[in-house]
Amino acid sequence: MKKKLLKFITITTLLSVGLVGCGKEEKASPTNANTTTKKNLVVRIGHQPGHLQPILAEKFGYFKEEFEKDNIKIELKEFAAGPPIIEAFAAGELDLGLTGDQPALQGKANNIDLKAIASYGATESGNALIAAKGSKVEKIKDLKGKKVGVTIGSVAHQLILIQLESVGLKQSDIKLVNLSPGDIYTSIVSKNIDAAVTWEPNISKAVSSGAAKIIADGTGYKYNVNIIVGNNKFLKENPDITARILKVFNKTVDWADKNPDEAIDIIAKEAGLDKSAFDASFKKFSRDLPLDKKRIDSIEQTAKYLKKNNIIRTDINVNDFIDTSYLEAAGIK
Repeated sequence: MKKKLLKFITITTLLSVGLVGCGKEEKASPTNANTTTKKNLVVRIGHQPGHLQPILAEKFGYFKEEFEKDNIKIELKEFAAGPPIIEAFAAGELDLGLTGDQPALQGKANNIDLKAIASYGATESGNALIAAKGSKVEKIKDLKGKKVGVTIGSVAHQLILIQLESVGLKQSDIKLVNLSPGDIYTSIVSKNIDAAVTWEPNISKAVSSGAAKIIADGTGYKYNVNIIVGNNKFLKENPDITARILKVFNKTVDWADKNPDEAIDIIAKEAGLDKSAFDASFKKFSRDLPLDKKRIDSIEQTAKYLKKNNIIRTDINVNDFIDTSYLEAAGIK
């Protein structure tokens, strides 16, 4: 997986130089489009460990209930983080994916034809800087000269840059180590790194094990929005199916909000976490799907930050990148 991450970052860096912005396209209209269901279709959805919506939809048979009669199969593919999900889109291996806004925007800047169609989680405290036990890192400024693990190209990468900037430091002031989320945990435990920036449930796993402590979460630094993105060709050809998938996801959110203890137990087992660790993680995220003004503004902030820091070289029209028509067709407000 680390090789995949590094490959994605290398491709992103090379392609971002000299690319022009994507032209504005008309948004698909699920309500007006031909909604004849296609037979024998496989919809490939990329997600990450602990992602509630696809996990519960699969476990409870919601996908089967909604689509089996139409000979439509939903195929879930798990990835360690957002960047390899975007790499899979680039390779034509996914139709929909759940990822942070930064990887998706980087993909869009590199001419991967993606649209953000919904949110699946928004948080400030769900991303954090953690320090290894005994590392002598007590505050952000203590990171100078230290080895800091992060999944480059992820939302955590943006957070560490913002946190460093807040105390007058730059990325060059630390020893940044590109690691997958799983490798961040093992590196913290083995003290191969001094600190890391990652997201839940990785934070709770490291803290509950006694291997790390939270130095600063995203509160006051970055309101992070995780998004559901789709291959634009798939979305245009399958607007009705896309809206139905969002309805299924919304059904899982309603169930989880009414049955939090059961939801935590299921997702904790799927993620290989102690239930008490995932309990803290569960409470840090809002799971509703709408892309409201606050969330759209946050995505816009990410796009501007990436351009300002030369992580992408092209301006992104966020209003063109986001298409809420599928949420509207699903009746989700």
